[in-house]
Amino acid sequence: MSPPVPQELIDLIVGNLAGDAPSLKSCSLTAQAFVRPSQMLLFRSIEILPPTPSHSGDNPCQRFYKQLSSSSHLASYVRQLHIVLKVRVKDQVTANDPSWIMSGRTLSLVLPLLTLNHISLVDKSARETAGWKLNWSRLSRSLRSALTAVFSSPTLRFVQLQWITMRSPRELLSLFCDATSPKWLQLSCVSIDPTHEDESWPQSRAWRPKLTTLSVSEISGDTCTSHFIHPRIDLSGLTKLAILVPRMNGWKFGSDVVPALENLITLILARFSVATDMLGVEKLTTLSVGYMCGEQARNPVWDAFMFNWMQKWSWW
Repeated sequence: MSPPVPQELIDLIVGNLAGDAPSLKSCSLTAQAFVRPSQMLLFRSIEILPPTPSHSGDNPCQRFYKQLSSSSHLASYVRQLHIVLKVRVKDQVTANDPSWIMSGRTLSLVLPLLTLNHISLVDKSARETAGWKLNWSRLSRSLRSALTAVFSSPTLRFVQLQWITMRSPRELLSLFCDATSPKWLQLSCVSIDPTHEDESWPQSRAWRPKLTTLSVSEISGDTCTSHFIHPRIDLSGLTKLAILVPRMNGWKFGSDVVPALENLITLILARFSVATDMLGVEKLTTLSVGYMCGEQARNPVWDAFMFNWMQKWSWW
């Protein structure tokens, strides 16, 4: 009788199949020794899609919950969760009202079962519905509580929110007020109700996140970025700031890069009396700029601090 194959070798074989779901599923059916390493890779990153007209019976979120309920050990393997608000199916986009997340209660049952280091709420409909946004206040209280609990989890490192409308700046920042573990926060097409624009972070409460990367993209009027600039919000650990602002008159990489950068520098200096106090920039090493073309060009300000402050520039 031949000796058993060492588990370390099996783990190595399975590890080389990472990303190949069909092969991993086959491995999990080969022998008992292959089950655990195969399932760990299969369930490491989960994408929950919205239901489509072709779906019958349980929607994807409900099926995932049933899997976790019947095999509770699978929840411990999930590290990344991608919640897709909308998706393009052939030549159609899923319904404008994402009822599976707005009215369903299953997602609020799934989230407490997981120990995540990455969570994202994204729109994959190729922007055919650019005017649509998910209204955070319309989510059920149980789902809002479950998501906020995930944001505050000590294991969470990455948060991405996309195509969401918040009632006020305070509501947006309150999502992360108890989140001291995330290192990477991306806000894409997250807007604020203009009627509550003045409801900023309270002076009575300090917030000291451990963010090293803040990415803000396609925010109308760049007001979302400004709400992070507050005397009671300590972003001194930030090492990378990525900004992608609305396209005004088009953008060409060659001729418009310098005006975009000039406008950005001018904006920084205009907004903050001491530019080097911005976000605790003494640790900022990377600034990623998308496009920033305003109606009027401003004179560049090439202060020495800019060259000492930025060790590396990157362009989208």
